[in-house]
This record gives sequence, C-alpha cells and structure tokens, in this order.
Amino acid sequence: MPTESLATIEIFDVLGRKVDAFQSETLAAGHYVRRYDASDLGSGVYFCRLKGKSTTTGAALQQVQRMMI
Repeated sequence: MPTESLATIEIFDVLGRKVDAFQSETLAAGHYVRRYDASDLGSGVYFCRLKGKSTTTGAALQQVQRMMI
C-alpha cells in the first residue's frame, strides 16, 4: 500500500461470482503478503482483487491478480 489505506481483498471465480472476501482493515503503508487457503475451492482460474482507499488523501487503489488452483 502506498499510503495508510482501508483495504479489502475479494476472490472471484471466472464467471465473476464472489466466492470469498477478507474483512476490511486499515493497513499502514508498506508491502504485505497474505496466504490464502483455497482448499474449499475447485480447481480452475480465480481472480483476487485488492481494493484500497487512502485514509489521508481519499485516493483509490485497485489491483487484480489471476490465481490458478
């Protein structure tokens, strides 16, 4: 995160259905790594979306990564 932000992580299947989400939390600026247990999901392609909103400037951030399970 480039600045302190309220962050949300959501997991979607290839059809765009939300299959999981992490609770929103405020994160300080920095680099983060989070493990995800996908044992409840079938094999295939999923998308992980990180959404953030800066608590200081209000600027929005969104990043999407593909996951193959």
